[in-house]
This record gives sequence, C-alpha cells and structure tokens, in this order.
Amino acid sequence: MKSFFLSLGFALAFVPLQAVELGYTYEQVVDELGMPTNKMEVGSALTLNYTDSTIKLSEGKVVLIKMAGVESGDSYEKVVENKGVPVSKIEAGAAAVLRYVDSIIKLRDGKVVSIKMVGTGQRLSSNESPAIKPAPLGTGEWTTDFAAALGQARAEKKKIILFFTGSDWCGWCKRLDREVLSMTDFKAYAREKLILVKLDFPRSIPQSTAVKARNQKLSELYQIEGYPTIVVLDSNGNTVGRLGYQPGGPGPFIAELKKF
Repeated sequence: MKSFFLSLGFALAFVPLQAVELGYTYEQVVDELGMPTNKMEVGSALTLNYTDSTIKLSEGKVVLIKMAGVESGDSYEKVVENKGVPVSKIEAGAAAVLRYVDSIIKLRDGKVVSIKMVGTGQRLSSNESPAIKPAPLGTGEWTTDFAAALGQARAEKKKIILFFTGSDWCGWCKRLDREVLSMTDFKAYAREKLILVKLDFPRSIPQSTAVKARNQKLSELYQIEGYPTIVVLDSNGNTVGRLGYQPGGPGPFIAELKKF
C-alpha cells in the first residue's frame, strides 16, 4: 500500500502506519491498529471494535471498514457528503486518493477500498499514559489534542483554530496571546464558535517526544513558515483561512475570523 502512495508522490513523512485495506487478514489489521478493544465472533464472521473504527472480517479477510467517518464501498460523493471536500485529490487510472487532515482515503473504480488514519503512528502500551492531556473542548480553553478537537468540531459544527506558536521565545506570539487570545472578549466568542488547538514549538520548555513529533507533522502538513500562525479550519477539517498577529485587540481579530 505504501508503494501506491509513493507512486503518486505523497510525502509520507507525516503519514502514520495506521491503515486497513479490504482483503487484509486479522494479523495484518492487528499489526496496523493494535489489539481491538473488543472482538466478536459469529461462525466465520469476526468483528473488531476499536475506539474510532470497526473492522469486519469473513473467512479471515477484511470485508468491511468503518473508520474516520467513512465506510469501505462508499462512493466519492458519499465521502464528500460525510467529510467535505478533501484537502487534495490525486487520480491515477481507476484509482484515486483523497487526503483529509485526519485520513487518507483510497478509492478504486469509484469505491473506497482503503482508509489510512493520520496521526503520529505511535501506539501506547498498556502501561503507558497519554503524552497529552487535553483541556475540555468547546469551553474556550486550549487543547493540544488535534484529533479530539476535529471530532468535537464536527459534532458541534464549530470552526477550529490551530495556533502555531513559540511560547517561550517568539515575541509576536506572546503579544498575540496577551492582546487577543487571552482576552475575555475572545474567550467568550471562542466558547460559542471555536475549538482551540495550541501547537507549541518552545526552545526551553520540556516536551515529550510524542508531542514534538505530533506538532512537527502538523507544521509540515499546514506548511508553517513562521510564528505565530493561526490556521482556521471548518468543522470538516478543511482549511478556510490563515491569520497572524494584528494590532487592535480581540475586536479586529474576531472580525477577520468571521470572514472565513
């Protein structure tokens, strides 16, 4: 499967090994996704349930995939209906690849045959705790959990703000935070309209390897060239705008957000 993406020129530096394709065996699914949260067997049928996906096998082979809001066999139109217009679409003969911020979906002859989740590609063992402890979402507070934010934004039909910052060294980042993002008016607006994600690139504040890797992958995905950068996504995760520091406090900043 990797060779397919590479043949289309995909930059796999930020693509994790969390993919399932029709015809995979049980062993291949577990190798990609880890052990399921629960497993149900009825005759030759096997259902594997994960936190964000369901995989069904028959006679030892994957026959149905439900992942990232998409199901194997869905048409292109159905995918777009559920997830919105993709960030990019690449076609090669009867095959097509749709890239979203949370997934890469492969179609053949107009039908979904493979779904790849975008993340860090790192799994937690049973005795590890998550590297990131997200803040409550939809409360006007910042989280560092992009995947959770995307799910919440879809559920609540809110925009997502990705704040790429260097919190301990970037002067303009500190001004944006102090003059806009920490102000009462902005927080009130955010509680009603936004899911806030902070992606920090500090020089002296300690970060885990997982957090650094996750932030770097998102920086590459959104082609961040300087700080601060605000990337605005719609509720389906599609980029609708970008902002940086601007003077005047929350009012002008919120006015710009409303244009997207």
